[in-house]
Amino acid sequence: MARPLIAIFDLDGTLADTLPAIAGAMNSVLRAAGLPEHPEESYRRFAGDGAAMLVRRATRHEFDRDEAAVARLVAAFRERDEKLDATLARAYEGVPEMLADLERGGALLAVLTNKEHPEARALVDRLFGLERFVAVEGAREGVATKPDPSLLLSIVRDAGLTPRDAAFIGDTDTDMRTGRNAGVCTVGCAWGFRDEHELRATGADAVAHHPRDVPVIIASGCREG
Repeated sequence: MARPLIAIFDLDGTLADTLPAIAGAMNSVLRAAGLPEHPEESYRRFAGDGAAMLVRRATRHEFDRDEAAVARLVAAFRERDEKLDATLARAYEGVPEMLADLERGGALLAVLTNKEHPEARALVDRLFGLERFVAVEGAREGVATKPDPSLLLSIVRDAGLTPRDAAFIGDTDTDMRTGRNAGVCTVGCAWGFRDEHELRATGADAVAHHPRDVPVIIASGCREG
């Protein structure tokens, strides 16, 4: 594989540690609804596939046949999550340096997340600055979300590149499947919400154990050292 020219990142669990915000927001919603809450660690498994799936998992699928109830809970979660992101979410140690290393190496940067689009852009702007990314794409009504590869491929095309020029970096099985579906270099982040075994089992070409490993993997054409 050629050296990737664009590095596209997941957000939650990859660039930013948002687990406390996600858990705090969803537990607040559950508490208000009179439903059982969960330990923060449980949200490592619940998160990664968008707010609706988070709600379904956190409510033990109690409302799977009640779309109106799911929608109400999603709206309540998003309102709380946005507020908590503003105070609790932080960049993982080493991520700012990783992004700087990639930029110095000539790679373009982008973000693709299943977090709601406006919230994703606000968080990226607060932690890293929007101006350094050629695209920041989140979940929007009527647009397919990960693991559908459409938005990932659109980011690559809009940059004037092809899949062989791209790397997708994320921390969940959904991210690995997204990268594989798009035919791009797929890098798992072992510091995120899921473990190395899951990342390798679901399609990682390489696994990074620290953010500073990512530029090395990308420079080597998606091979681990």
